[in-house]
Amino acid sequence: MISTRLSDRLIVLLTAVSLLTATCFCLSSCSGKDDDFPKLTYPDENGETSSDVTPSSSASDTGSETVEAPEVLRVNIPYSQETAEALFEMYKDEYGIDEDLKIELASEDADIFTVYSGSEAVGSEDAMPLDGYLANYITNDQDRLFLKAVYRCTDPDTGSVYGIPHSFSVTLMMIRKDLLPEDLVLDNPDAMTADLEESLEEADAFKYSSSSLYPEWEEAYPGQIIYMLPLKGTSYYKDFSVTVLCVSRTSDLKDIAFGFASYISFDSDAVTYICSNEPRVGNFPVITDTSAWNALSDNSGSLSSATRYINRYMHTIMNNPVSGGTQS
Repeated sequence: MISTRLSDRLIVLLTAVSLLTATCFCLSSCSGKDDDFPKLTYPDENGETSSDVTPSSSASDTGSETVEAPEVLRVNIPYSQETAEALFEMYKDEYGIDEDLKIELASEDADIFTVYSGSEAVGSEDAMPLDGYLANYITNDQDRLFLKAVYRCTDPDTGSVYGIPHSFSVTLMMIRKDLLPEDLVLDNPDAMTADLEESLEEADAFKYSSSSLYPEWEEAYPGQIIYMLPLKGTSYYKDFSVTVLCVSRTSDLKDIAFGFASYISFDSDAVTYICSNEPRVGNFPVITDTSAWNALSDNSGSLSSATRYINRYMHTIMNNPVSGGTQS
């Protein structure tokens, strides 16, 4: 039974995300350390919930005996098979999932697939609405999650959520040092002024681009790229896009798919593992945990110095949803 205190907290959360319906979120107790991803509950076809997430094994008739074949969770996520397996073992250990359940990367017919904008998730015919599955995925401390990332995955007309925000990227000014006027000095990523931007524009020395493309800029112009934050007041200032994990409507493992996608997006240990072992430079966690952000900063190469700053830079805007249509 959810206590009155937790119910009151839930009301606050729902108010913060204006387009999410009251069925999207609820709080309950969670096991382990305080910032662990909470114990999940899942709806059945009748709308009732159960915490039993162990899937039944499929069986094949060999004539003389029935042999159970282990189920496989097929995922299309931006990580290697090795990383996917490691994360899946962490997830299974944490929540007591059937040890025989396996995971494999798949480009087609995946239970979990990745899209690279919230509008793509909302508009996908393959993504199932997750309203009934979203119980408990915000922990008691709402500040751990960038709430606006959830809004980006929400249909503004129906309030249904069609994906789990996994990471985000921001818009940066990619400036080529070899094209800079000799009298320009750039030493502060937040020091852009209208006069400086005009000078850079006259020299054709910069382009607006996603931070997720920073490695490509560095490869194309080695040692020549300076990144700066867009000018305040422009449409690019604090602009961001989300990478979204969607659960397939045709999946036979919807419970497991939702649970795993949520785990690798919101659990501090899982996200820190990703940031330590397979960071996607220029893509940032949708949780605010220091351990995850520090790990990403340590493994982001020449973008490392900006990672902690981008965390602070985006914190306010990502936690204050605004009304309007779904964005990227």
